[in-house]
Amino acid sequence: MTKSVDDVHCIDAGYLKAKQRLENADIGQENKAFIENFSIALRREGAAKITITWYLDYTIRMVKQLQKFGFNEILNKLDPNTFDKLLIFLRMKGNHLPALSEIIKN
Repeated sequence: MTKSVDDVHCIDAGYLKAKQRLENADIGQENKAFIENFSIALRREGAAKITITWYLDYTIRMVKQLQKFGFNEILNKLDPNTFDKLLIFLRMKGNHLPALSEIIKN
């Protein structure tokens, strides 16, 4: 049962959980701040909470995968070769590629 009849899909709860996952993620404070600022920019541009939630979760997973590739810097310092490794990995896994360039440029 949801707490609000206006939020039957628990979007508010999902958003709050995504923010908590960001806070608990082992991705470094700079990356957390960078992702948080990105989510604020999305909100400012009128993105829906469900969209912001999706980007938060996806970006956290992306940073964790980049760390497996040996990239341990802040996300906006991503070099083209490491970015290409990530794209190849995602394509091999069959994942859809969101606007990763949007995540990185913000």
